Amino acid sequence: MADVKMKTKMLRSAVEIVRPAIAKASVGIPALRTIKMEKMPEGMGISANNLNVGIRVNLLTEFPDDRPVAISAERLLNYVKLLDTEEVSITFKSDKARFSSGACRAQVPTVEGAPEFPMPTEGQTIAMAQDVLLRALRHVAFAMTESENRFVVDGALLTAKDGYLEVAALDGYRISVYRIEMKGLPECEILLPGDLCDALLATLRDCDATVSIQLGESAIGVRMEGIEAQIIEIRAGRLAKKFAPYNKILPENRRLAIVLPAPRLLLAAQRCIAMADIKTQCIRMYFERESITLNGATPDSGDADEAVSIEGGPQTKLAMAFKGEYLVDALKKLRGDVTVDIGEKDQVMMLYAEPFEGETLRYGVMPMRV
Repeated sequence: MADVKMKTKMLRSAVEIVRPAIAKASVGIPALRTIKMEKMPEGMGISANNLNVGIRVNLLTEFPDDRPVAISAERLLNYVKLLDTEEVSITFKSDKARFSSGACRAQVPTVEGAPEFPMPTEGQTIAMAQDVLLRALRHVAFAMTESENRFVVDGALLTAKDGYLEVAALDGYRISVYRIEMKGLPECEILLPGDLCDALLATLRDCDATVSIQLGESAIGVRMEGIEAQIIEIRAGRLAKKFAPYNKILPENRRLAIVLPAPRLLLAAQRCIAMADIKTQCIRMYFERESITLNGATPDSGDADEAVSIEGGPQTKLAMAFKGEYLVDALKKLRGDVTVDIGEKDQVMMLYAEPFEGETLRYGVMPMRV
């Protein structure tokens, strides 16, 4: 078989892009811990697929055979990142892949049974700039659940309707909804699995290049432009579960409108967390007319109090407690002002912000019982 030749940085970039789709070492199926190289219409495809999510990078490099070849992802990743030459040549034998780069020589056994990568070919498609989808996911991904149940699902709901794009995630204790004004999008509702969201966060670029999402019958396909003339494809199976009707959870009316700098509240929360209980990270917040006082304390380790000056606080003092991590996750994403509100009957604290012009964040946190 003839050699495949390419720039080393191109190969290094491709294998790093597909890394999120490589199965963990604890997975007992070697074929799921491989990187596959194959012939594609655009040239050569380099992919990984752990069955939950698959990522493929299509390069403008000829692949010499119709037979795909899969090799150990761990070996390839560790070797390629150490190459310091400009070009690398790969020769595929019946049971080995041989790498040549300058004075470097290596060979890796091939692995049989790597899974297929069927991208959906039919179904509704929605397209937008990569930086738009990246911003939306960054502001909601931290609220996705890590343990599914009949009320919450590991994923984010993308909705396009009435001139707005909205992405939402929740885990039963908090909810994050990011809305962007976007005209001309077709109405749709796509439940993005958590693994797909993680892959998108790792591959999307902060640029105006296009990303398209196609809702197939059994799978979701994503296609985007990468660097070095790359075309990146991501595939994930559709989730059978339904996303919770989150608009019924969010308060319709604002009870308070306490505006303060998000970085100021973030630092106060972080300093109080340093003295809070390590397991619960419980932060008490006391809302008064002209201040919000945060408190973190443990009986044996000490305590911390910090008051943040505000305007428009409640007439009567309110006391609530929250998991510190839940406050910090959202505040870390914000640079300007944030509006704090307490829902009726003190059932939820809401944070409202405008991270970018024409874009809004609504973030709700359930209080702790202490």
